[in-house]
Amino acid sequence: MSQGPENTSNKNIGELFAAMAGCAADAGATAEGAFDIDRLGRKLIAADDPVALLKGFASRVRADRHACALEARLADRLDESGLLGDDGITPAFRVVRPKTSGLFYLRIDDPKLPYLAKLRVLGAEAALNACLMCSALLDEPLSAGMEEVVRTERRIARSVAQQATSPVVDLDEEKASGEWRDRRAIAAGIECLRLPYRLQARFRVNSATGEAAIEVDLTPPRIMPRTVLVDGIGIVAASEAMRRAAATDYNLRVLAMISAYTFANTCDLRRIWVAGVVDTATSHACYCSAVLEREDLEGLDLAHLEPIALMRFLCAAIDESGGGLSPVAQGFSLDDERFCPRGRYGRPELTDRKLSPPAGAALGCREVSGISVDEAALVAEVGRKAALLLTDSTQANVRAIMALADETEDPRVMAAARKVAGGLIAGDLDESDPEAICEAFQNADELAAVTRRAQECLLKGDAAACASAAAEVLAPIEAEGRFRDSTRACWRVFDGYADRVLYNRLFSPEGAEVRLAPRPYFDALQLLSASDLLLGRPEAACDLARKAARLAPLSTQASLNFSHCLLELGRVEESVAECSRMLECASDPQSIGFGYITMAQLQWKLGDMVASQACYQMAMRVLPMGIVEAARQISSLLGATPGESLSDERALQALADRRIPLAPTDEVVEVLREGAAAAIDENLFIPGKELLFLVVALTRDDIDHGILRSLEDEPDF
Repeated sequence: MSQGPENTSNKNIGELFAAMAGCAADAGATAEGAFDIDRLGRKLIAADDPVALLKGFASRVRADRHACALEARLADRLDESGLLGDDGITPAFRVVRPKTSGLFYLRIDDPKLPYLAKLRVLGAEAALNACLMCSALLDEPLSAGMEEVVRTERRIARSVAQQATSPVVDLDEEKASGEWRDRRAIAAGIECLRLPYRLQARFRVNSATGEAAIEVDLTPPRIMPRTVLVDGIGIVAASEAMRRAAATDYNLRVLAMISAYTFANTCDLRRIWVAGVVDTATSHACYCSAVLEREDLEGLDLAHLEPIALMRFLCAAIDESGGGLSPVAQGFSLDDERFCPRGRYGRPELTDRKLSPPAGAALGCREVSGISVDEAALVAEVGRKAALLLTDSTQANVRAIMALADETEDPRVMAAARKVAGGLIAGDLDESDPEAICEAFQNADELAAVTRRAQECLLKGDAAACASAAAEVLAPIEAEGRFRDSTRACWRVFDGYADRVLYNRLFSPEGAEVRLAPRPYFDALQLLSASDLLLGRPEAACDLARKAARLAPLSTQASLNFSHCLLELGRVEESVAECSRMLECASDPQSIGFGYITMAQLQWKLGDMVASQACYQMAMRVLPMGIVEAARQISSLLGATPGESLSDERALQALADRRIPLAPTDEVVEVLREGAAAAIDENLFIPGKELLFLVVALTRDDIDHGILRSLEDEPDF
């Protein structure tokens, strides 16, 4: 089943693929006016209408008798893609060259693009990347003949497996095994492997059992070149059968390559389930499905094996009897329990499991419960279990509910259970509605109920009624000092797991136990503060806002409310300090954006228009333009004069000169990424996904985004 290599060049194709990302660095080496794919790429990236630019390029090449074969081939393949047609259905896209691969990527703006229109984009992208790769592989690309260019394209397609054993990113400093390391290796391969056609794949990993599943989108025959080189004959028009055969050959090589790459770059995966699929708007079909053990590929030279024979040797489900691949049964689903164990989605609040020392260091605690954020999680869990036990007997339901509560020995759970049981006995709750039982448990808390009523009053514009309700429910709590900090314990509220991890790592007091205060207590403080401000009691409002900001030190809402109260009292410098503190630990784009808008308005109050403009520009980096412009217009109505636009360098310098934090800080991003990796390694996918989502939102890292996409959705328990 061997197939000899094509020796069209003395360059090593594997090494050149590995260096492809550096091609752009050599741009401009050609003579001015000579064809340069990198120069064309820079124009495409900057173009508002890349299709128009490509049409102009193709027209110029067709009219130029002296055009080199490389650019003529590019023009031909762009025409073949259908992207340059005038039928009015040309999709909108942007051209980028990700740092991960250095290849061209045509980013489609319309998520609902029809399948055939998407194929046009993929065909044009393949044309650009074929030209880019040929430019790197050919000794003299501008003087190469058409047969040499087409032969090189064929060699590239048949040589993709040479990348299987080469790591595409430096993973040496990372942990050698585990969920995060395995997922990062696979995600890096998908993003960084340099293939002539776009590699789109989805995957799942279960490192504990040594298994992974990968679904690869197959390259359809219709985007294969319409002219090919036949040895001994020359360049000929490719028939449909020839294009199907070319697609089959290429796709099977990619499936073998991604499997071998995964084994080569992970230590603890021993079995890979791989499938080549085609997804359209209305269907999903599998054309090759295999289960590969690590030893199946050991010793095989994939670059020199005939792919159909290889897949038969590996016992893959494959049907190529019609000249191309035909649909077969897929041997697995990405959502199978073997890849996605349900236990990954247990809540940290409901376990007493200890963390490994490395994970504990990354998450800032020794037990999983040390990253808890929901003080009412146990009540909600008992409510969920109770809903599953419902029968048509009220007596049996009450007994089951009270038995569940007794098992917890938690006074809040017992109080909620008694209230729900009372509702069942009185007939106020529908025993046939499990959701109603769950909600009844969660709404049983009196503090939460009063806080909701206060909020409703404020939303109706009745600040006095809101203040009255909030003050009444807070009075006994404050009199008892129920949530007052001491040297042994501090009470805190967190908006999410990211805030908790950041607090553990960066702010947690030495030697003091962190305890979770009820969220409704925090909400009541905020509501009373807002009401007092509306009722002309700014001093009282500020005291309450300070208490709320201390209770929830990473809450953007609490911090900006406190900053606003300080501003109302004329304490502008203190307001700036609080806003700076918030930006120092902000961990999501919205918090950062609104933090900079607030800081811009504060700098205007101080008369510093340069700093104000710099802050508005920083907000524009993370928020939609409309939100920032609306904030500026409000400031203009209050008398602010719009500042002149600053260069990026001057804006950053303005922040540095005023000691305004540049958010997100490197420290925050590092803690989030380390926390995400640790949580995923510990199979804590609820906090892990939240932390990683923020990392992706802040850094836009393609590999991290690939890891995020590999984390399955939370199952229905």
